[in-house]
Amino acid sequence: MSIERSRDPVQVATAILALAQQQTRALYAEDFAAVRALADERDTLLAGLAASSPAAVAAVRATFERVAAIDRENEALVRALLAETARALQRLRAGRAALHGYASPARAATSPGAALDHAG
Repeated sequence: MSIERSRDPVQVATAILALAQQQTRALYAEDFAAVRALADERDTLLAGLAASSPAAVAAVRATFERVAAIDRENEALVRALLAETARALQRLRAGRAALHGYASPARAATSPGAALDHAG
């Protein structure tokens, strides 16, 4: 029986915890497609768990607290990755600006007649 069809909240919660841990590994690998696919799997499992009794859900509370802690760490990692991407883009923009600044004098110096004295 697959986890998706399981009615055992402990199995479902354990699977969700494993998916959260896999998301962490995918984030460190910067595999954002895998992060999204894992999130979709989690959503599917959570939807199945919603039909469980409140007592059954309470039985897996500690597991979900661990999942929430991992999610907070993953969110912090995403923020750090986004900040690093923003810094890399800024460095790229600065490099392009510098390249354009150097390219203009070089182009002028290689144009025909650039070495001739036009002043007389």
